[in-house]
This record gives sequence, C-alpha cells and structure tokens, in this order.
Amino acid sequence: MTASPGGGSWKQAAGLLLFSLPIVLCGVFLALVGFGLIPPMGETYAPGWVLAAVGLVFLAPGFAMMAGALRALLTRSPLGHPAVAWTGMVVAATLTFLASSLGGVAFFGDARGFRGSITIPGVTLFSRPGSTHAVTGGRIVFGIAAALVGSLALLFWVISVSALRARRRAGAPPSRSLDMQE
Repeated sequence: MTASPGGGSWKQAAGLLLFSLPIVLCGVFLALVGFGLIPPMGETYAPGWVLAAVGLVFLAPGFAMMAGALRALLTRSPLGHPAVAWTGMVVAATLTFLASSLGGVAFFGDARGFRGSITIPGVTLFSRPGSTHAVTGGRIVFGIAAALVGSLALLFWVISVSALRARRRAGAPPSRSLDMQE
C-alpha cells in the first residue's frame, strides 16, 4: 500500500488503528464494569447500565475508526474517507449513548454522587455538597444536558437516515450504502 491522493499509506492506517485502540479499551472496561463482569475501581454512584452506556460512547467511534483502519490494512487499499451517511450514523449513535448516560445520571444517579458545584465566573452555584439543593441542581443540569445532547442525536439520526434513503433512491445498492466514498 502506498500513498494515494484520495487516501493514505499503510502508516496512516496503522496510526489510526493505534489511535483507536485505547478508545476501544476504555469503552470495553466501562462496559464490563457496567455489566458487572469486573468490579469497579471505586464506589459507583450510577446504575450499571449507565456505566455501560458511557462505555458505548467510547466503543462506537473507537470501533468505527478501528474498522476503517483494519479494512485499509487487510485489503492493502488506501485509507478512505468514510461516506457522510456512515459518519453521521456513528455520530448519532455516540450522541445517543451519551444522552442516555446523562439522562441515567439525572434520573437514577445516587444522591451521594452529586458532591460538586458549578462555578460560572464570579458565581458558585450549589456550593454545599450533598445538600438537597446540590442534588436537585445536579439532576437538573444533567437532565438539561441529556435533553440537548439527545436533540442533537435526533438531528443526526434524521439527517443520516435521509442520506441513506436518498442513496437508495438514487440507485446505490443497499449493501454499498455505507461504503467508503470514492
């Protein structure tokens, strides 16, 4: 495999593979802790499924990068540019997992986990860790973040599915609808 104008050399594919490896390993660790297959390193303040969702936040983009790198290395082809629809689907999945984990913390997080404060330049909110106001404020902040990230995820899902449907209507076979762009 050599350098090409539209892609990259085997070194770029190997670099992407090495870059994706710690991301995937972080996701695997968090998912295994979340599913209860390995013990957590400390105290957890959220249900296991929330930790598993956080693991999936890492696994979705990590596996996408790893798949592209392995495809380029194993087929000895240049590292391609992923199709817009494929990229949108990975982003939408990642944002969905992130919104799920934020919502899980907001609704199911242990009250003992809301210890910190929010500081906006010059003003500190929820300054008494563990107080009812800190817990309520923390849940509200996580809930708002979940709603915002979830809305963004929905937007990416709509755009990505629309792009896939447009490709199908244009005559691209369904099996190639997620392939790399030329």
